[in-house]
Amino acid sequence: MKSISILLVLTLMTSTITFCLGGCSVKITPNRADIDIPTYSDTRLEVSSQNVSNNYAALTNALKSNDTEKIKEKAGALKDAVNQSLSEFKLYSEEIRSMIGDSDDIIKKRAEEFEKYFNKNSQKALDAINGIILGSKNTNSQSYQQ
Repeated sequence: MKSISILLVLTLMTSTITFCLGGCSVKITPNRADIDIPTYSDTRLEVSSQNVSNNYAALTNALKSNDTEKIKEKAGALKDAVNQSLSEFKLYSEEIRSMIGDSDDIIKKRAEEFEKYFNKNSQKALDAINGIILGSKNTNSQSYQQ
């Protein structure tokens, strides 16, 4: 159950980031040439998102092996990737806030809601990963099996 939850959260995070980076750049007076060029933080956020996906795949494979040390290692790497993604997202959010400036309140509200959504789901993913790390000490427990 935890691995399914992690998969769903990470899939949502990745697809949302990909969607937003693909066309959610907001500027008060957009210049067509600027819209299609990702910003520095767009690129870094995209890389960290891909890192989360890769580490999730590695953890999924480790869980199939039932190798406790490998599970802990891959879960730790995924936890680090999610934390890195959170750091990159914070920089991205700051950049977006500066771009929005005095824009329409609807735009500001959507940006704030997305930031809350991303942070909340990232925390859910971290909680599930911590559960896997703690549960890997007893692979026969029912909670670990879930």
